[in-house]
Amino acid sequence: MKKLSNRNSDLLYQMFLNESHEMLIVASDLDDQSERVIKYLNGRGIRINAATFNYFKDGNHEYIARVLLVPKSERREKGTKRRTYLSEDELRSIAEDNGVLELYTALVNGLTPLFDGKGTTLSSIAFIGVQEGHWNTIFNIKPKESSEENGLKFQVYLKRFAKYFGITEEEAKEILPENKEWKAARNPEYSGFEGFFKNKDEITTFINKLRELKEKQKQT
Repeated sequence: MKKLSNRNSDLLYQMFLNESHEMLIVASDLDDQSERVIKYLNGRGIRINAATFNYFKDGNHEYIARVLLVPKSERREKGTKRRTYLSEDELRSIAEDNGVLELYTALVNGLTPLFDGKGTTLSSIAFIGVQEGHWNTIFNIKPKESSEENGLKFQVYLKRFAKYFGITEEEAKEILPENKEWKAARNPEYSGFEGFFKNKDEITTFINKLRELKEKQKQT
């Protein structure tokens, strides 16, 4: 890991971050100017932070400690004094209140082993894949926007989804539930579909197909 230089910190001033995304800068060390920029942007409600790592040894044991420049308890969101990500328990509770707990549980449990990681946002649980060295959000489940009548809301970035499972975008489209709508974004990376899983059979079919694709990838 390289130290973040003054030249790199200047680029931070020019960054525009969509409110639904967050940037984490990883470096072995930060210069004073970079720290000031990151703290300033964070204080303005832009979700940006930096993580540094310290290595130390205790006898036969080796440790790496991560330190966040802006602790989670001090982070600020635009237009509010403080907003924090929902926990998985909170999202599960929302799903239950909206009458989609069974669908939510089935989809979360099915997707978890198929991705490299997952995390939560202010309104969703995100499934993440490593692509070209980057941790990218690929698929979101949105219990807040779900209902017993409409089903369980999902969002998928189609280009990332297709690439992650080694298929074409047209094949990826066919795997998704029928009840979906295309959402275009200025950056094609963030274009994709939003829609609803109406029943458990749709979820089972979807998960089984993704498992087949992952197994196929392992064999090649």
